[in-house]
Amino acid sequence: FEAPTRLSALTTNRTDTSAGLSEIFDTGTQLNLGGDVTGTDTSGSGDRYNASVTLGLRQPLLRGFGRRIGLITIRQAQNETQQSVQAFIATVLTTLRQAETAYWDLVLAGEILKIREFGVTLAKEQFDRSSVLERVGKGIEADVLAAKAELATREADFSDARDDVRVKTLTLLQTIKPQGRGAWHCALAPQDAPEIPNETLDEEASVTAALDHRPELRQAGLEIERRDLDVRKGKNDLLPNLDLVASYGRLGTDTAFGSSLGDVGSPRFDNYSVGVQFSTSLTKRSEKARLQRAKLNVEQANRTLRRTRD
Repeated sequence: FEAPTRLSALTTNRTDTSAGLSEIFDTGTQLNLGGDVTGTDTSGSGDRYNASVTLGLRQPLLRGFGRRIGLITIRQAQNETQQSVQAFIATVLTTLRQAETAYWDLVLAGEILKIREFGVTLAKEQFDRSSVLERVGKGIEADVLAAKAELATREADFSDARDDVRVKTLTLLQTIKPQGRGAWHCALAPQDAPEIPNETLDEEASVTAALDHRPELRQAGLEIERRDLDVRKGKNDLLPNLDLVASYGRLGTDTAFGSSLGDVGSPRFDNYSVGVQFSTSLTKRSEKARLQRAKLNVEQANRTLRRTRD
């Protein structure tokens, strides 16, 4: 008689909990604080919790060292923001100039319309006078025909001037973009008459002010600064990685969750490490290509600025 075979099975339940914080400073220093608790529940042997807390430090000594390199991304973002501001200012100034030009074009078209209307009036009077003289025998038919042709010419000029007023009105409306129903079908009646300013212009002062305040010049200058930052970053990328690495941590272990955390506060199971990590690429082809491209972009940005000034 053989005894029955007995089978036993062990079951393990595992629970992992972790959290971490990381901060990178503008000097390139990176700090990491992390902690985790691992709990295992094995049938037959009870619970076991392991806790750890680690503080890590990484400080670049060559590539990525210093605030000049650490702040490149922030400065580039600020630069792009300023470029967007200058682009907005340029758009506003362009729109204002277009609106002002369209307004005075409409004023001029209105004055020309008045002149053409007066010309029609004079041509009609001349045609009527020639017709009367021809009927009473003091004029000839050729004078009537000439006056009639002149009247037709003046009427055509008046019609063209009236159409030009409509075109100039639509141009001004397209510039100011009025809102509301029927806004595009309204008639504009300019009220401000042109005035000749009684001012003495200083050419040198005007040129200096234009060079100091023209948004496209400021945009070009900001573009050069941004490209210079790319060159600085490219030169930094050619450096090898040499980092100081240090860490300090504590461990805790117990059969209870809270007790394992309590052991972390004790220096019984502390550990630390300090070292230097070095790595580099032998060819650095991509880094050299990016640096060369950045230098060419700087040269192109300088040429754009010179063309804009000229």
